[in-house]
Amino acid sequence: MIRDPELINAILIKDFSYFTDHGLDIDPATNLMARSMFFDNGQRWKTIRQKLSPGLTSSKIKGTFDQIKKCSEQIVSNINDKSGPINVNETIRYFAIDLMGLTTFSWNLDTSSSKASEFRKYVMALMGINDRLRVFKLILICLFPKIARFFGVQIFQNNVFNFFHSMINEAIEYRTNNNVVFKDMLQSIMKAREELVLNNETTVKEKFTELDIIANTISIFLVNAESVTVAISLCLYELALNEDIQDNLRKEINSAKIKYNGKFTSEFLAELTYLKSVVDEVLRKYSIISSVIRVATEDYDVPGETLIIKKGQKILIPMYSIHNDPKYYPNPNIFNPERFTGEDKSKRKHITFFPFGKGPRHCIGVL
Repeated sequence: MIRDPELINAILIKDFSYFTDHGLDIDPATNLMARSMFFDNGQRWKTIRQKLSPGLTSSKIKGTFDQIKKCSEQIVSNINDKSGPINVNETIRYFAIDLMGLTTFSWNLDTSSSKASEFRKYVMALMGINDRLRVFKLILICLFPKIARFFGVQIFQNNVFNFFHSMINEAIEYRTNNNVVFKDMLQSIMKAREELVLNNETTVKEKFTELDIIANTISIFLVNAESVTVAISLCLYELALNEDIQDNLRKEINSAKIKYNGKFTSEFLAELTYLKSVVDEVLRKYSIISSVIRVATEDYDVPGETLIIKKGQKILIPMYSIHNDPKYYPNPNIFNPERFTGEDKSKRKHITFFPFGKGPRHCIGVL
């Protein structure tokens, strides 16, 4: 277990070449998501990441503002149509699914209104809703891969994968046959497919397959939808508990709306510095993922120590514990966005806040 910020910085950034892999030994034959970028290792991971990263540049994300606005207006309309209590987490989950569907595939889903739709049923299964064993399965797969492989433990059933496989294939086939081009993530995925799967003259050493592309597409959709759901739900929860913070945030948003005539632009977002602090404090206090796992790909001499981390040794960086360590964040159980403004932020060690990882293998969706 690695707790020292300087050593964490070395492992994730400075000496990343020694720790390029997650070291999660999952059999693609029993778990199709093992084919996704998150579980890939070495050059294979580097190749697919390089091919998919262009779909998540700052310019591409700015191009989704109209889609974000559309989904936001839809969720507000759906809330206004309801009476009585609202399940916040469920409502935000539908918003996240619609948002990812629109920005990733250019699909207009309106999930919250389509209660009986087949898509809603399978996306709920994909996100593990009502699957009480999901966390246990993930722990088993990550920490005890041989046991998981022996019992054929799967994150989700093959029929869920097959449903999305069919939908994505249909979307790719339609765009290809009709020469349709959208500025979304699927277009970048299609380009990666052309270069890595369909191009017989590729110089890539390891051959990629259609299943590899599908698994990465599903993974991007799932991880982004789940992250948005968790972050926004917990943010609203804390704002409900802390009315003074809620009031300050509302003032900032209303002021920016007046300044930019209500237009949702990158300049408008840049104005919302307090909102960024609120979101960062949510990600600190709760941490969407609890830890970062790496495996040494070569023997590594720990700087300034006699310790050698041997090749094949797995290490764990306890992100949640660092984010809630009183040494870095006094009174960590108190929700305080001021931690991420001014002097407090500048005095704190850089690597004590990394909700989406750090270094070359940080979350692909984070700029």
